[in-house]
Amino acid sequence: MTEKKSLIISTMQGMQKEIEGVLPANYITDKKKYLKNTLRAIQRNPDLMQYTYQKSTCFKLVFEIEKLARVGLQIGGTRPQAYIVPFKSHPCAIPTADGYRFIVTAGKNPLFKKVNLYPIYKGDKFDLDESNGIFKKKESTGDNFNKDIKDFQGFVFVAESFDNDKTVKKVTKNDIEQHRRFSPSKEGAIWKNHYMRMAEKTAYKHVLRDYVGLCEGLSIIDELEREREKETPTEKSTALNADSFSQPAPVIENKKEEKKKESSVSDALDID
Repeated sequence: MTEKKSLIISTMQGMQKEIEGVLPANYITDKKKYLKNTLRAIQRNPDLMQYTYQKSTCFKLVFEIEKLARVGLQIGGTRPQAYIVPFKSHPCAIPTADGYRFIVTAGKNPLFKKVNLYPIYKGDKFDLDESNGIFKKKESTGDNFNKDIKDFQGFVFVAESFDNDKTVKKVTKNDIEQHRRFSPSKEGAIWKNHYMRMAEKTAYKHVLRDYVGLCEGLSIIDELEREREKETPTEKSTALNADSFSQPAPVIENKKEEKKKESSVSDALDID
């Protein structure tokens, strides 16, 4: 039986100029490296490679790449800001928490000069006044590395504008779980093994959805996710007590050694 032939390299070569043309030069200084890292990320994922054997799905995959390139989000590399994942019968591009942070602080027409998420655990003490943009931590219950997820209460989103005004919003664990209910991967390994990473991304999305109309980057991400299941939380969020609401939980990235099968992936694109 003849092995199916992947079309991704020839498709990327054919659309190389179009993709390079939309890459923002001030964010992506090495366009060739961007395309190579993107190709590596696809070839390392068998679930993505399934889209490369037919012209229609291969073009959809490259179309997702082009949209992420337009807002300067990195795909693959040491610290990706976005992933492309299988969704039903087509690929779907999704930003990480760093992707949302990038869009609103460094993307085209940035909304804020700084944004942070502060996770809150049971027993933490702090001052919080959303209407006046005040958040001040008084007492933390300990090392966030050793926190149990069941003690996690939510996040406080703090953003600083270019006029030095502060925006403070509370995102409860209940808010996050409401969003999770409508996620295709709600019971998948990504939520079970990387709960805080997913919760952080969901919290950014929850807050920043109010700014989609003001920011081109967020509008593009909204367009990317439009075909995914609608997020329409219906249950009333449970308010958290002020004494049960610390600094951001450190991010630990699992860097498993991969068995490389990329004989000449670096040179797969004819971009010399």
